[in-house]
Amino acid sequence: MVPYADNILVNFKISGNGEIAGTGSGSPTDMSSFQQPRKKSWQGRCLAIVRPRGEAGKIVLTATADGLKEAITEIVTENK
Repeated sequence: MVPYADNILVNFKISGNGEIAGTGSGSPTDMSSFQQPRKKSWQGRCLAIVRPRGEAGKIVLTATADGLKEAITEIVTENK
């Protein structure tokens, strides 16, 4: 979290067996679509909601923004 990072556009990218179900920042004034793979930060916060699709496996979520370090998260899904 970067508390001073207001209105920084964060771009999300998914690879693997998943998709972005929604994005958000918690801003009470943000009326932009929750279904876009990008969202402006608010009080240093921004999130992507990921859901699996297809077979079990690895989902890789990458978040990028100008002036901030790229972040990568790997999620492993399994069938039960």
